[in-house]
Amino acid sequence: MAPGDTTVGSRPIACNTLTYVFARIGLLPLTGALARAPQLTHHFGMPRPCVICGSTETVRSHLLPAAFGRDLRGNGANFWIGSAERPGKTISQSGVFDEFLCNTHEAQIHDYENYAIEFIRDFSLSQAEIDARAFRRDGTDNESLIRFVCSVLWRFHHSARPEAQDVDLGEWEPNIRNVTFGGSVYQAPDVFMSAIHQAVLPKDAFMLSPAGGMQWGRRVIQFSLNGLAFNTKLDHGEWPSAIQGAVLNQTPNWLASGVHHWGKREWEGFKAAAVQMQTPKGGRKLEI
Repeated sequence: MAPGDTTVGSRPIACNTLTYVFARIGLLPLTGALARAPQLTHHFGMPRPCVICGSTETVRSHLLPAAFGRDLRGNGANFWIGSAERPGKTISQSGVFDEFLCNTHEAQIHDYENYAIEFIRDFSLSQAEIDARAFRRDGTDNESLIRFVCSVLWRFHHSARPEAQDVDLGEWEPNIRNVTFGGSVYQAPDVFMSAIHQAVLPKDAFMLSPAGGMQWGRRVIQFSLNGLAFNTKLDHGEWPSAIQGAVLNQTPNWLASGVHHWGKREWEGFKAAAVQMQTPKGGRKLEI
């Protein structure tokens, strides 16, 4: 996937909402001192009552797991968050978070989130899989992966963070909320997973926030973590039969999917986001 124009497998996704890049500072193609790039926002939202039970005793909830944020910053003190479509950046140590869940409901997310974090961190491609542009994994807990994807999308949907402002689950919000908090996974929309291959950055050096678009004529919302892309179908049309093994809902303990090789288009989008992160809000762009 790439900011603004992304692909999964061999099929293009035309994004129509903003994608935010979370990137390790030392590996961005940067120009000039850090002082040139002003921080746009603090990295947490204003507290609100729990959107599930109404409790005013809320806790900070990371929109993407803090574990990935800590991986992303590497040996540095923080990392940058920005978009190819907007100047400036947010500086963070572990990611962006908001306050709209009480401790009880936040805790309900952690069990399956821990499995997803471990799975995503441990995932890697062999050279044979890279060459074949395909992979298969057996013994997976697809239910936990589906719940994790739903929880990420649901948190972005309810967050007032600028990185989440374009995420709208529409009619799927009740289903995705129920799956997030322990309801039957059969309520979930279809989740499609694929791998990204690129040889420039470590796979844990960048993440892409949820963004809406189209894939195979279907309306989807997508995000990527550590070289894995997750796409959730938010309409009622069918996926092509050729990708059924990649739809997590249809294979409870195995998955198979494609490998997308990043090319010039993807890196141009990434570089555009890096330029904007160095651009004072309302100021001129810096060249890289």
